[in-house]
Formats: sequence, C-alpha cells, structure tokens
Amino acid sequence: MAPQNVAAPSYGANVANAAAQGAAATPDNVAAPSYGANAGNAAAQEDIMNYRKHIRLPNYDYSQNGYYFVTICTHMRRPIFVDAVKSLVEQKINQIHKYYKGVDIDYNEVMPTHVHIILILNDTNTSLPKIINAFKSWVTRDIKRNVAAPSYGANVANAAAQGAAATPDNVAAPSYGANAIWQPNYYEHVIRNESALNKIREYIINNPDKEEYDWGKLDV
Repeated sequence: MAPQNVAAPSYGANVANAAAQGAAATPDNVAAPSYGANAGNAAAQEDIMNYRKHIRLPNYDYSQNGYYFVTICTHMRRPIFVDAVKSLVEQKINQIHKYYKGVDIDYNEVMPTHVHIILILNDTNTSLPKIINAFKSWVTRDIKRNVAAPSYGANVANAAAQGAAATPDNVAAPSYGANAIWQPNYYEHVIRNESALNKIREYIINNPDKEEYDWGKLDV
C-alpha cells in the first residue's frame, strides 16, 4: 500500500508534547506515523468501492412499485447495534411509513453490524435511495443525541491491568460522537417475484448474520 493512498495519522499528541517541553515540532521530536492501521482502513474502503460499482441497476427507476431488499452495514462493520441502539434502529425502521406515503416494511432484522430490510413501494412519490439516505440520517442523529456511550479506551486498560481479555463484558460501548455510524452506501436487490420474496424472507430469518447473498440461488 503506497503512502500516497494511506492517510497519515494526526501529529497532535507529539506536537503537544514537544510544545510542553519548549521545543519546536520537528522531525526529530515528532514520532514518524505508523501506516499499519491506516493501510488496513484504505484496503477495506477500496473493497467497498469496488463492490459499490455493482450494487445499482443502471437506468432502473427505484421509485417503481415493488419489493426491495436492502442491507446496510455499520461503518467498518463495528458491532454497535445492540441494546438501546438496536431498539432505536428498530424504532426508526418502523417509522419509515409515517414519513413516506406508499412505503411499507415487509420484514426487517437488526444485527450488531448491519440491518436487513424488505421495503414495499406502492404508488409512492419518492425513491428507494431517498428513503434509505433519510433513514440513515435519522438513526445517526438520534444515536448521537440520545445514546450515551463512553470510549473503549479506559475499559480496555482496566481489563488489561486486571489480566483479563477485552470482551463485551468488560469493554463499554464505543463513543458515537465523532464516529460515523454507517458505511457510505448499501446493498440492494429488486425482488422480482413471490418465490424470490419467500426465499429471501426465509434466508434472512435463518441467516440474519449474512451481509451478502447468493442471488443465483435466491432470486428464482
């Protein structure tokens, strides 16, 4: 991974330390950035971008009547949709029809790293992308306003000091304030017939943790 496509981390802490010691921030007193984590993030985003090229049907009218299956993942697939946050996401899914006439929810499943929704569009004056973008915005807004969640940092340190592994039992939920909640895009599938609809419903129920599907087996 070349440095030009990997964002270097902030120098903030090192510059602050140098300033506290009365020294100018120079290459000698500012530690060189580590590209390890950033290289991983760049690779993950590259995978997302490559997949994104194939998740929309060209020239398709996504306001047409029909059933649409959507999967939306959390940012970097962080497992944040649990407890109060999961309840909030479920509430927002069930409120979609209140804001968009002609839009209903056939089925949904909220998992820690993603959500599955089957939407029904019937003589609506909006489109699937507008609905999903609005839903993501509502969830992001309400999580950041209403869900208090401290950082992992102190809890990981405390667990380590006690000789324990960092687990969901001793690590608090992540801080939501400055972090993205969702991946930039989402996966969608136009459900063509009742047989496919039934298979997709059944598959979600039996395999809710799956983020991607073998449409050759389901959409028949």
